Amino acid sequence: MTAAATIQNRPQAEIDAERHTCTPETCPEPGRYYVTAIDADRVRYHYMAGPYRTHAEALAQVRPMLLLADQHDPRAWWMAWGTARHTDDTKPAPVAVLVKHGIIPPMEV
Repeated sequence: MTAAATIQNRPQAEIDAERHTCTPETCPEPGRYYVTAIDADRVRYHYMAGPYRTHAEALAQVRPMLLLADQHDPRAWWMAWGTARHTDDTKPAPVAVLVKHGIIPPMEV
């Protein structure tokens, strides 16, 4: 089997079918939420995109931000992607990695 045939025959399980639901009853309070990526060594985490006003907004951007990051660095697939809330309101919100690199525009909460 050729490499091209192998790629075409990948199992459907590799296609992300996750659906995140965040209802007013289950979503955390509004705040500064980020799409995050954790390195394979689980030591460093990165605020990749955000801040978003709600957890639901951040959840909806996890997959798109992973795909965008992959276009610039294929190591993105080896990171654990999710969301986090920056809770220290006494400090300025961190600048997201994809914003620092000019890949996405800055966001305001």
